[in-house]
Amino acid sequence: GYVNEHEEIVFVPRFKEGREFSEGLAAVKIMRYFGYIDRQGEIAIKPRYIDAEDFSEGRAAVRILNEERERLWGFINKVGDMVVPAQYETTGAFSEGRCAVQKGDKWGYIDETGKVVIPFSFETAEEFSGGQATVELITKDGDWHEMEIDLAGNVID
Repeated sequence: GYVNEHEEIVFVPRFKEGREFSEGLAAVKIMRYFGYIDRQGEIAIKPRYIDAEDFSEGRAAVRILNEERERLWGFINKVGDMVVPAQYETTGAFSEGRCAVQKGDKWGYIDETGKVVIPFSFETAEEFSGGQATVELITKDGDWHEMEIDLAGNVID
């Protein structure tokens, strides 16, 4: 269930799990699957995902089980359309029009359409803030190197 800021019950408990509201929707688990409810407690996006994250910049990461039985992340919009196909092992949230995603053992960044805008070349990748993000890569000598990049993937001095 959910309570408001005055700790008054808004909807009675009826979900197996419920996440916080973001951009007007909250991920909830009904039986085995996640979907989303609106602020009135009505199902806004049908439960069909094995996991679901908060909305950020109009997109939410959802995890599905594909035909090969792989558990992969993709992104939906606020009406539940899959706008970025499920193909990532791990994902962050959208920030400043970019989202860090992991494919194989490397991280890169996509835009809201799913286009790769910064190639998969990092060991770790954080969300953008103030036009920059922290990433790590392994040098030819095998050392870990942390650096800041801009929205285009250029190293910031």
